[in-house]
Amino acid sequence: MAALVRSWERTGAAHETVGIVGFGFIGASLYRAIEKHEIDGLEVAFAYNRSPGKLGDVPAEIVLHDLSRARECRPDLIVECSHPNISIEYGADFLSHCDYMPLSVTALADDGPPRDSDSVPPARAATTCCCRAAHWWVWTDCSHGATCGET
Repeated sequence: MAALVRSWERTGAAHETVGIVGFGFIGASLYRAIEKHEIDGLEVAFAYNRSPGKLGDVPAEIVLHDLSRARECRPDLIVECSHPNISIEYGADFLSHCDYMPLSVTALADDGPPRDSDSVPPARAATTCCCRAAHWWVWTDCSHGATCGET
């Protein structure tokens, strides 16, 4: 989590509200860290999970049931902790109103959003953030031939 904060400090981006997509181990950990004020100055704009029952003790007022309505929660940053299809389906929309951090970096290998900068309105200076550990994992996996087409 500290690396997340340091990357924001380097870019000068002011993130105060975070939308969390996916509530497995990573998403739930991020939620708890923000709620326990382990990351100063952040609050949760919304939490989304494909199976809303997994959101447990998340207050109903921040549970988002439809990702196409994420804009209404006014997040400064959306962190995807669930599946690369989220980036493919919603990445360009997220970038049209806030910064976006996809943790499922395999979505970045496709030609579609969020790499499709033409789909982001020019007035919005959005940023796609990528966690350094995610890059390391992909490189390590590829160096062992696991995802590079080798058998």
